[in-house]
Amino acid sequence: RVYADGDQLDQVFLNLILNALEAMPRHGLLEISARHPAETDRLTIVFSDDGRGVPPSVLKEVFDPFFTTKNAGTGLGLSVCHGIIENHGGTITIKNRKPKGAEITVTLPVARLTAAVAQGGAVAPTGTA
Repeated sequence: RVYADGDQLDQVFLNLILNALEAMPRHGLLEISARHPAETDRLTIVFSDDGRGVPPSVLKEVFDPFFTTKNAGTGLGLSVCHGIIENHGGTITIKNRKPKGAEITVTLPVARLTAAVAQGGAVAPTGTA
């Protein structure tokens, strides 16, 4: 389980999917995978596409407010995504894939099941009592 605002995560995931679709050729491939290695307290969700990728010169700027490589748009989408994920105690990163495309990785803390949960209480986020 992830302790999170579902509407906000919907916003993040929809934005990442729409960005990938815009970056891909007509018959592109978008893969979304999730994993939670038993030895970690993090859920990792990876969005990989075979689109045009991100110019290396701007990779460090893609999460900055008002930054865009598009002809239209505000440049707020990835900045808002970054803020939402960080507010949930997670991380979001982007890198180019070889031979083409981009990969965005989102990590979120996994909720810890406590004794209160066993008695019908709430799930506590990792790192809290």
